[in-house]
Amino acid sequence: MIRMSRLTKGILLVLLLMFAAGCSFVFHKRSPEDVRKIDTLETQVSRLSEEVEALERIKRDLENRLKREIERGELDLSVGERGIVIRSLAEVYFDSGKATVRREAKDVLKKISYAVKELGGGRNISVEGHTDDQPIKLSGWKSNQELSEARAKSVADFLVQEGISASSITTKGFADTRPITSNKTAEGRQKNRRVEIIILSRDSSQNFSGRGSETIK
Repeated sequence: MIRMSRLTKGILLVLLLMFAAGCSFVFHKRSPEDVRKIDTLETQVSRLSEEVEALERIKRDLENRLKREIERGELDLSVGERGIVIRSLAEVYFDSGKATVRREAKDVLKKISYAVKELGGGRNISVEGHTDDQPIKLSGWKSNQELSEARAKSVADFLVQEGISASSITTKGFADTRPITSNKTAEGRQKNRRVEIIILSRDSSQNFSGRGSETIK
């Protein structure tokens, strides 16, 4: 079930506008401009509905391909306002304090890349790195920011090696600025140390700037 995302809200808003427009037009002869507006709204409803259905289909396919990893609690899939979010514990892809993709993680990333190529329909992808709030000590990185950026780039580079167009991927490092739970416990910090691969919705892709690295502070 999709949460009340921007796509869903958009559909509801358009439906309400169409209902309001239809009610007002009952008492007035429809002008060519009125007809044009209604046609435009109907097109928007159709487009948004198709996009929601497409994202759900991709999500279901990914859930089947990544069933083992999901059952182990290593991955989590959801559909949000930006698209399909594939959230992974950092430990799935990297050794502690490292930014080189582990050999054991490559099979998971291959499954993801294959699904994106097969089902993504040319959608753009954002790869985003996150850390907990513990200061860097012995790993050699200057900061959590630097580590989060390097990890996002490593995952993106692997996806490109698997055949995904480099121009369709952007990377971002958020460090500890966007925790999904409290950093006060070891379990919480583990969840916050994560990499997210977002298969962007058509609407989100309109603001896409192409392959690159973006520092988020």
